[in-house]
Amino acid sequence: MIIQEFWIHDPKLHKIDESEIKSFFDTDYFEKGLKYVVESLNFSKDLIAIIDEKQIDRKQPLEGRSHPNIPIKVLGPSPEYYKEKLNSFRDIHLLYESIVIEKAVSDNLNLEDRANEFDRLIDRSNENNSSTILLFSGDNKKVLFTSDAGPEAILPVIEKYDLKNLDFLDVPHHGSKNNLNTAIMSRLNPGTAYISCGGSNPDQYIVDYLKLKGTRVFATNFNGRLRHSFNMPGRKGWYPVIPL
Repeated sequence: MIIQEFWIHDPKLHKIDESEIKSFFDTDYFEKGLKYVVESLNFSKDLIAIIDEKQIDRKQPLEGRSHPNIPIKVLGPSPEYYKEKLNSFRDIHLLYESIVIEKAVSDNLNLEDRANEFDRLIDRSNENNSSTILLFSGDNKKVLFTSDAGPEAILPVIEKYDLKNLDFLDVPHHGSKNNLNTAIMSRLNPGTAYISCGGSNPDQYIVDYLKLKGTRVFATNFNGRLRHSFNMPGRKGWYPVIPL
């Protein structure tokens, strides 16, 4: 395989202060989280070094970038929005606030009451909202990949681009209730939603709300290795997807 072009953000632009994170969180849970962040950052640095060593064309995945031969286009973030978010990376107090609020949400509310909580609890993380939002358009189908973006990042995109009646939606942030709201889901109205998740995700409300709107929902923690294809033969060890 020959890679001619690589879309990736450069982590050296990200201001991550390990000591600040450690001083704010002193529990084992957050120590493990910090270790994961640092390991991921180091992996990204190593990957970029390999890309540059191989002299592969490296580009930032920001709004407007597209490929001349593959029907993919970056819808967000814009260069201006990304720069704004970048300047506030590692906002520790914001991260702590979002965790405390999330823990206060009851899992026993009915669908209508939870919708109110659902629209109130939005992911305000600068890191997540700087995620790449990517549209694949091919074979008369539209597939939206949202990474870990939250409503703050997604709403401007769906207001600017025609994304109504999506064929496929990659549900953001592993199906977290903080990354979608009723306005987004009603306007996108996807035919099929995929959730890459594990552990406590996806949030059941996300699944229930999508299904209520007539969306077929699939999740990797339930379905395992998924295979979805168009007019293609089967693949050994993989199984047809079954909606939740």
